[in-house]
Amino acid sequence: FDVTTPSSGSLATVTISNLAIDAPKPVGLVRVDVGPCGSSGSAPSNEFGYGIPVTAVVSTTQTYGSDRFATAAALFNSEFDCNNGNDNNSSAVIATGLNYPDALSGNYLAGQLHTGILEVSTDSIPSEVLSALQAGGVSHVYIVGGVNAVSAAVASQLASTQAYQCNSTGNGSTAMTNSSGNPVDITVTRIAGNTRYDTSEQVATYPGTTVGTLDVSRTTSAVPTAILATGLNFPDALSAGPMAYSGTNVSSNGNAKGFPLILTDPNSLSPQAESALHADGIQQVIVMGGTAAISDAVISQVESDLGIPSQAIIRLAGNDRTRTA
Repeated sequence: FDVTTPSSGSLATVTISNLAIDAPKPVGLVRVDVGPCGSSGSAPSNEFGYGIPVTAVVSTTQTYGSDRFATAAALFNSEFDCNNGNDNNSSAVIATGLNYPDALSGNYLAGQLHTGILEVSTDSIPSEVLSALQAGGVSHVYIVGGVNAVSAAVASQLASTQAYQCNSTGNGSTAMTNSSGNPVDITVTRIAGNTRYDTSEQVATYPGTTVGTLDVSRTTSAVPTAILATGLNFPDALSAGPMAYSGTNVSSNGNAKGFPLILTDPNSLSPQAESALHADGIQQVIVMGGTAAISDAVISQVESDLGIPSQAIIRLAGNDRTRTA
């Protein structure tokens, strides 16, 4: 655009207000180049205002249900139902909606399967969850957590629930049957340990999962990376959920090479966490939260016990949970 007349005051001062940035994604900083262009169309010769903050207005969508279980189902339906050609590889991850650790660890598995996490009560399955399994064409569910989190009765009910598959027209799901025309039920796999830390280890090392690589320190090549978070509270691990789910690489079928989200005691590296880091061949660790969440002693153990150098251990922390996020 052209500034045809100077603003009031010094002729060297030009005031620009209500500047709109048309960009394909949110913009943090812009550079304003100022100089003579005229009819020649030559580039501005002077640069001013480098780093002007710009507030980008983006659209928002609110997804919710009548309770936590219905909200999880609504999220699942928004991304993984069979309508409009969506395909979630016929899988779903299920965890208790009454506590947080298992679902947080399950982010890594859900990303590997290119699916979402549905929540159930310990002893019952909300109707919204059963509807989501059908709408998503789910034939295999992975329960994250032991029987104290998701009971054997719930697992049994799922194992006797009709399996569905996305139909070829991309406009819904179809009940699965075998060659004799008899209904096929959902396959149920439970991934669990005796404690939240054991379950976290089992998810992080589940056969067939692929650890994503990253070079956060920018001193080496991209290497297998894991996220370490306290198992005694949820905010930091929750903030890391998208990293655990998607990592940095997504294969052609949509499955993510995410980063295992491994829970530990905040004051001492849990044996299960150490075992998972070792089994996954982790060479770089993203530590979520400040020293109250993950102590420096834990980081020292990661260095000494696993041989991971300090420059490959990156702490993401703020003064509180919101700033850490």
